[in-house]
Amino acid sequence: MALSREQVKKAKGRLKQEKVFIPEWAEDGESVEEAFVIVRGLKATETIQIGALVEQGYAEVAVIMHFCVLDENGEKLFPTLDDAQDLFENSALAPVERLSDSVYELSGLTARRQKAIEKKSETMKTSNSG
Repeated sequence: MALSREQVKKAKGRLKQEKVFIPEWAEDGESVEEAFVIVRGLKATETIQIGALVEQGYAEVAVIMHFCVLDENGEKLFPTLDDAQDLFENSALAPVERLSDSVYELSGLTARRQKAIEKKSETMKTSNSG
């Protein structure tokens, strides 16, 4: 039986989440099991906002981190875009790539769709710099 309108409406806001372990960010003496963040998938509207925010000068990965990296209480770990941008600019590549890969996977974005978002973001960034 097909889903009803009410069933679909009740499902809104249910985004997949998972722990992503970031041992590179662990403090001395902290176990690897404690060095994680929670990541959720992107909302449909956020995929559109990514391009606009990249156009304003933010890195795509920083925008994704701002939207989707959460603490244990479900609150944004990087409440402002500037927080996420600063971490992106001053972090090793591996942890931020791990986070963005996880977000894309949880969002159900195919490799083709992911490339389209990245290409659009890069195009907007290039057109703004020139």
